[in-house]
Amino acid sequence: MELSFFESLSIELLQSVSSLLYSSLPSFPKRQTTKQIQNPETKILTIPSHELSGLQSLAKQLSERSRAFASVSDIRRMTCVIAGFMRIKPSQKCIVLCPTVLDANRIYSYLPIESRFLLTGEENAGTQFAVWSKFKSLDSGVLIGTKNTLFATDEKTTSIFVLRSSHDNHGHHEQNPRFDARAVAKILSDHFKTNLFFLDVMPRIEDFFLFSKTNMVGTQANQPARLIDMEQQGRASKMGHWISHESFLATQELLEQNKRVLMVFNRKNHAKRLFCTACETDIKCMDCSNGMIKDDLLLRCVRCKRTEPLLRTCPTCGQTTLRESGFGNQKIDTLLQEAFPSHQTCLIDKEHPNMNARASLVIATSYYLEQMADAF
Repeated sequence: MELSFFESLSIELLQSVSSLLYSSLPSFPKRQTTKQIQNPETKILTIPSHELSGLQSLAKQLSERSRAFASVSDIRRMTCVIAGFMRIKPSQKCIVLCPTVLDANRIYSYLPIESRFLLTGEENAGTQFAVWSKFKSLDSGVLIGTKNTLFATDEKTTSIFVLRSSHDNHGHHEQNPRFDARAVAKILSDHFKTNLFFLDVMPRIEDFFLFSKTNMVGTQANQPARLIDMEQQGRASKMGHWISHESFLATQELLEQNKRVLMVFNRKNHAKRLFCTACETDIKCMDCSNGMIKDDLLLRCVRCKRTEPLLRTCPTCGQTTLRESGFGNQKIDTLLQEAFPSHQTCLIDKEHPNMNARASLVIATSYYLEQMADAF
């Protein structure tokens, strides 16, 4: 039964069965020893009392379906839904698929279920094999992990939960075998007749084809869509084409109310590249030929981090016509400091991971949302 799944998946992915097995199954340890798997002490999972009945109702709706998309605001609430589902059906054997290792670790720590296991690929070979073989031998329990955790599914698995189902990390397109975990979860669901549940804030377009209207459960974010013409808004905005007029006014209004504003802009540095407007020459790194960007008083390569003195003239034509193309979060930070001089700003990305508690304006990349913002 399991081998037939790998055979059908290999046809779908144009991969050999052996390559799928090699990349997805844990390696046998060199020494066969009995390794005890001890779950850490479960941290207390709390939820506001006014949200409890809604999450319990959502867990009940999932328990009555074989396939559904559930609108849930964050992984803390998703963990509550899974806990409620397991309380209704304690004999279930479930796979919980997370987009990141950090999400998997957090859910593993807070999920109030005794028979839970963690398999992210970051464990040593002995631990991976012990967790995989232990979960295989059980008739009930929860296995939490990232993409390759799907391949621990067997004919006894009853439910698959895909958390934050719209996250790009569920795709696996940069290394072999290339696959999308959501598509594989559907194939597994069809093959083993397991329940399939996607949990996220809002469904993707593809999810409307995968799940029927009656299987879209939960309360989706009811925010009206607004189309902003940046060319028109840029002329009206005090900050030019960098930030729309509506965003600027909303920021100004919130700051006047002494509230904190979070701006998420997922591009680092001052600009995307530096080029000459006279001869259209890109300033490139001498080591890796990647584009150079201005970084304070230096030029820096985004890829290899090589630095050079800041150029005043184009090395090709000698004209003083060097300009920056595109913009990043540091440019936004500079403009906001000029627009709101009485308020402190805070820049957060991988190179600037510290939060200034007194800052009224926080300019962040996805690093903040993925690594620093903890829903628990």
